[in-house]
Amino acid sequence: MIEFLDFGSSLKPSLRLGKIMLEWGIGLRAQHFREWLAIDSRPLFEVLSENYIYQKGGPALDFLDQLTSGRRPFLHGIGLNIGGLDPIDHQYLGKLKSLQIRIRAELISDHLCFSRGQGIETYDLLPLPYTRAELKRVAERIDDVQNFLGQAISLENISAYVQFAQSRMSEIEFLLSSIAKSP
Repeated sequence: MIEFLDFGSSLKPSLRLGKIMLEWGIGLRAQHFREWLAIDSRPLFEVLSENYIYQKGGPALDFLDQLTSGRRPFLHGIGLNIGGLDPIDHQYLGKLKSLQIRIRAELISDHLCFSRGQGIETYDLLPLPYTRAELKRVAERIDDVQNFLGQAISLENISAYVQFAQSRMSEIEFLLSSIAKSP
C-alpha cells in the first residue's frame, strides 16, 4: 500500500526547472504497480530509465503506458556516463529519447559522474576531477546530449567517497560552473 504524507504548507520543498515546477515526487517501483493504478491523483514521479529503455514490450511497458497516461512522469537514469571518457553512447540516447516520447516525460535527469570506461560498465557512480579542463569537456558532452535529445537535461551530484588530488575547485563550484557553461 502506498501512503502519501501531507506536510501542509509549512513544508513544501519546490524547485523551478525551466517551465517545470517540481514540488515533491515518488520513485516508481515495480512492487507498487497495482497500488499506483488505483490512485486517481498521483504526484510527480520518477521512472528509472534503465528499467524500461531496453524492453521491447511486455507487462512492465504496458503498465508504464497505463500509469503515465495523463500523469507527470520524469525519467531518471544512471547510464548517461556524462563524465566518461568513452564517446557519448548515441544508441543509448536514442532509446532514452524514445522512452521520453512514449511516456511524455517533461524532464530527463542523470548523474554528473562517470560510470563506464573503455566499454566496461562499473555499475557505480564515480566522481570527476573538479578542474577547468574537465569542466570544459563535460560542458561539451552536456551540449551533445541536450542537442541529441532536443531538450535540457538535469544532472545531480553524487555521493562521492573520494576526491581527485588534481581537483582545483569544490564540488559546488564545479556543478554551478557546468550549469553556466551549458545553454
